[in-house]
Order: sequence, then C-alpha cells, then structure tokens
Amino acid sequence: MFIAVLSFVLDHVLWTITDIDTGKTEQVTPSWYWIIIAILLISVPMIIAIIGRYRRQKFQFDIKMVKPVEYLINLFDNEICYNIMTADTMRDHLLEENNTLRADIQKFYYIEAMYYVNKATHQLFEFKNQGGNSIQTESSLDGIPFIRFINVSEIIFNTYNLLIDFAGSRCEYIKLLNDSTKYINEFNDLMDYMGTKIPELKGLVNWKIELN
Repeated sequence: MFIAVLSFVLDHVLWTITDIDTGKTEQVTPSWYWIIIAILLISVPMIIAIIGRYRRQKFQFDIKMVKPVEYLINLFDNEICYNIMTADTMRDHLLEENNTLRADIQKFYYIEAMYYVNKATHQLFEFKNQGGNSIQTESSLDGIPFIRFINVSEIIFNTYNLLIDFAGSRCEYIKLLNDSTKYINEFNDLMDYMGTKIPELKGLVNWKIELN
C-alpha cells in the first residue's frame, strides 16, 4: 500500500516545462514534492504502529475478559481459599481473645480479618463476571465442586456478620465497615446471581449481609 501511494505521487507530481526558444521540454519536481515524501515516510509507519498496538491491546483485553476454567480453578484453590482461611483465623482470634486483648491488638485482628475477607470476596465475585459456569453441582475436573463454593461462601457470610456485630457503634470500626461496603454488595450480588444460576443454592441458603 505504501509503495503504491509513492508510485502514484511520483507519476503525478512531475511538472513538464517547455523552453520557448529551443522547444525542448524537461520534467521538474515541484518544491513541495519532498515535503509530501517526508510526511508519508513519517506518518505511514506511525499509523501502522498505532493499528498494531490497538489490535494487541484488544487481544489482551479479550483474554482478560474471558478467562479459562483452569485459571478460575487455580484462583479458587490457591488464592480464595488461602485468603478466606486467613480471614477466618483472624476472626477466631478476635472472638476468642476479645476480653483480654489490648485495643490496638484487637484493631489489628479486625483490620486483617476485614482485609482478607474483602480480598476473597472480590476474587470470588469474578465467578459471576465469568457467568458462573465454572461452579459444578457435581464433582468434576472441569470446575469448582458446588460444596466447596458453599463452604467458602458460608465462611465469608459468617465473617462479615461477626465483624459487623463487633463494630457495634464504635466509630473507628464503622469507618472500616463503610470502606468495605463495595465488597459486601459484591457478595450479596453474587449470592443472588448464583441462586438463579444454580437452583440448589437458592433452596439451600439465603445469605444476605445487611449493614446496621
């Protein structure tokens, strides 16, 4: 395409000048000819580079939007389970040692439990973005067993409710709860969605977290 454009320019920009005295003719290149050539030499590669970059970014975006089942299984096994078990441990420490811990240690356990349960919730919410197809009602190598999804969701539900009860009317903890509203809403949305996707879930549990 680039060569064709140059050929067209070369064929059409040469001016024919005739000498009146001798009758001889010659072709002269106008002064703006080389300006056009320079612009083409600069702009065409830039346009090609921009198009290539756009197509590469679009391809990477499509990969991110449609993640393979293997990715979701790995996410569940290696990250979500770890994060939710860490949150559960922090929650247990907060519950068991509530009356003996210093205020700063209490807040540490609270913040850590909130951080890890929020992280696990946000990662689990990705299953809704992928259509929930990786959750299997029967044991399968092609997805997450339904009972494991239930177990993790139950820990998230119980952890959030304990953290809400613990906060009570204490302003410093209420602020932490308010900062977590996004993740609590994600959990509620995920439960509603999965209830329509998997009828067994709707009939088995009715988990909805409510902030006081």
